[in-house]
Amino acid sequence: MKKVVCLIPLLLASTSSFAAAQDVRGFYVGLGVGSTSFEDDGWNGEVYDTSFDEKDNSFKIFSGYQFNRIIGIEASYTTYGEIDSQADNYQIDPTSFSVSANVGYTFSNGLRPFALAGLSAVDLSQSEERLDGDSGGAIHYGLGLDYAPAMLNGFSMRLAYEGDLFGIEEKISSYTVRSYDVTVGSFYLGASYKF
Repeated sequence: MKKVVCLIPLLLASTSSFAAAQDVRGFYVGLGVGSTSFEDDGWNGEVYDTSFDEKDNSFKIFSGYQFNRIIGIEASYTTYGEIDSQADNYQIDPTSFSVSANVGYTFSNGLRPFALAGLSAVDLSQSEERLDGDSGGAIHYGLGLDYAPAMLNGFSMRLAYEGDLFGIEEKISSYTVRSYDVTVGSFYLGASYKF
């Protein structure tokens, strides 16, 4: 109990020194790994009476520049891993490149809740051609929490969800084309370094 009581002033001192000394501006780069989610708005279920299986992890590389405690800009490349149709051998292996505004607030204790909003280019990489084009533009969005403790001087940890929302069209027959909204996303844990 005495050790805990002694640690509290040290933690408070490190928090106040963060507020006084930490410059939040700067360029950062990071990596993340997480789990993939896929929502197909009935695409595979309506045509093939099945769903998709997200069996791989997602991997992300991100970098950006934080202008102040509130606003930054961020670019990321994400590979979502292989997503299989449970009905047949059809697979997609989506990737995304995005540019987004990063809006949040950096508190003096190093915590920074944030939201991302921007645009992305998505490539589904189909195993066979079922869609009228398997790449295009998407809306990129996300929510997360960064933590940059003062004692790690530039290093930050991140827990976040990011996703890409886009439309697809599948040609069912010569006369029938169906449109669907698809969301592919990632709940991930990351780490970054600010220069």
